[in-house]
Amino acid sequence: MWGFKLTCLPVPHESLAIHGLHARRWGWLMLLGLTTISAGCNRHDADCLARIGRKVAAHTKNSAGDIGAKLDVSWAGSKKEPTLQEKIQDRLRWENTLTDVTMEVLVVNKEVELKGTVKTAQQRQRAIELAETVVGVDKVTDSIALREAEDAAK
Repeated sequence: MWGFKLTCLPVPHESLAIHGLHARRWGWLMLLGLTTISAGCNRHDADCLARIGRKVAAHTKNSAGDIGAKLDVSWAGSKKEPTLQEKIQDRLRWENTLTDVTMEVLVVNKEVELKGTVKTAQQRQRAIELAETVVGVDKVTDSIALREAEDAAK
């Protein structure tokens, strides 16, 4: 039925039997999943599948022994969305041209203020551009100082 071709290094015969068992098990799971998808699901089916998922997660955590206490089997959907400030800080932090710059980001009602000191006007412009292009930002206030201007004033 399933055309699996396993190409691997020579191993003992028992190991091949276990490998074949896993391949068949995955094959049946794939067949079950495809059947479920093609048949469609109603609300009762979704509740049943959610209950099965919770049981599998609990069983996995319990059978892992000592490691089970350290495992986080929570769903990815439970992670919180980063705030607007965190999104802007991440954009600034990962920008190659701003690696040596420390920038303070203040956000109030979708209005952003950038504070810090940069070496060049290009760095200032790039920081403003990055903040303006983050989804949810309405206005960016530039409170960035140029180090060249500070050095010239001294």
